[in-house]
Amino acid sequence: MSGILASIFALILLLGNGTSAYRCQNVTITIPKTDIGVIEIIDLGYANITTAEEYQISGTLCLPNSGKPKIVQLLLHGVTYDRRYWDFPYGSGTYSYPKAAVDSFGFATLAIDRLGTGQSSWPPTLETAPNQQVATFHSIADQLRKGRIGGIAFEKVVAVGHSRGALLIEYWAAVFPTDMDHIVLTGWYRDVDITTSVYKRFYSELVPVGQVHPNMEAPDSNYVTLSTEDARISFFFHSPMYDQ
Repeated sequence: MSGILASIFALILLLGNGTSAYRCQNVTITIPKTDIGVIEIIDLGYANITTAEEYQISGTLCLPNSGKPKIVQLLLHGVTYDRRYWDFPYGSGTYSYPKAAVDSFGFATLAIDRLGTGQSSWPPTLETAPNQQVATFHSIADQLRKGRIGGIAFEKVVAVGHSRGALLIEYWAAVFPTDMDHIVLTGWYRDVDITTSVYKRFYSELVPVGQVHPNMEAPDSNYVTLSTEDARISFFFHSPMYDQ
């Protein structure tokens, strides 16, 4: 890995090459059994997990309208979100990461619903542990370099994470350090004490996803989300400095 960059826009300025328009398409990425494999992250104490299933990962690939970008940014969202975190439907791209990265600087971006979120596969929660998440990222990075996603064999992969997505990138980089050329970690810091009152309150607000979204059929009750919009606002937004 050639570097860890603290700022998204510092990375964009460092590597970008400029463009004026872009297009996006939804993609479904198959993670085959041979890529799921078995990963053991010994230092974290996670047991090996095996599965006989393929996983389907849903994503949105954004590309410049002209040319073939050499660099793709793989965007990994945080907890209780899905890939829409990176392109909030507000205003004219006010909170759109692809608009900045692709339209303004000529990168490609691939925002995915991590395993167990959004429109991706929802296996039993045991199969969404960090080692299985890392296995899917490893496969996706390989497919991006081989031109199997979007028809472009990208020369460089940049992993960009928010919150839990950033934490998972740390795990990923420890296991497969050559998968990515740069990493960007946002909304995250290393020394998190989950015993603090804030975290206890956060966990107390988590409920089975079916209680909030009855149309979502989770395989078990360990799929959770925040109980109310007020809870989401109190934990993730700085009142009153946010848009509605």
